[in-house]
Amino acid sequence: MISADMYVRCADVKVLRAWFAAWVSSVTGLAVELFDGAFAHQWMLGRTLAGGARDASAENGSPAEAVDLLDENAESVFAYLWLDERDPALRDVRVTFQRFADDGGQALLQVTIGYFTQQVDAARLGQALVELLHDNVTPETTYGQVATLHPQYPPRTRLDVLLRRDAADSAGEATRVLRGYEWATLCPAALIGRLGGVDAVRESGAFAAVRVAGPALLLQASRSPVDYDEDAARRVWHTLRPVLPPGRPKPLPLLSFASMVMEDARS
Repeated sequence: MISADMYVRCADVKVLRAWFAAWVSSVTGLAVELFDGAFAHQWMLGRTLAGGARDASAENGSPAEAVDLLDENAESVFAYLWLDERDPALRDVRVTFQRFADDGGQALLQVTIGYFTQQVDAARLGQALVELLHDNVTPETTYGQVATLHPQYPPRTRLDVLLRRDAADSAGEATRVLRGYEWATLCPAALIGRLGGVDAVRESGAFAAVRVAGPALLLQASRSPVDYDEDAARRVWHTLRPVLPPGRPKPLPLLSFASMVMEDARS
């Protein structure tokens, strides 16, 4: 499994719909390229309403039709495809939009892709999701990541979960402390100075690629997500320590927190 997540600060539903439409279009485009059009099957579409109530009017359709479900009443919208044994490489895909914070002013754009490791070039898939982040960054983007484990409590990041941070609080502080770190991490420009600047980040040796992406730096730890091991994660953590939130991570039972350093970044 691999996921790409992008967080934005915006409460205007019209603007959010436009961003979600662009996100969905990018996801379906890369799917056709990587999986030879396997996404042509019918998707299950649905949404939750404000307060978390599930809208009973779920339906089948194309991912693009999920955009029409995003309105003032929607807290989240999803398009889900389960291929079972119909595709030798791809297992399932889920595209999600989620609003959060008391004023609905924070949002998460996410895609998760389940695939069969032996049938897919993980480096190519990972790079495609890095490009997805790069191409969809907006002036209101506050954080992003490409992660190799299933999201556990979105819109919280894995680091949020480990530090028991509320998603809205974490998002509200995103230009003061970095919300997480994964195989690929979108770091807001406001934090780069505290890391010593772009050149210092490039010269740290922690990243295989460092790219400017709108108002952020896109940091890729290794060529392929399969190469992102404990040592690579520690190099990333060490470089980003000055901008990570304080606190000692506390794992939760039955959940995997592989490639997360269980130390206080500020100690």
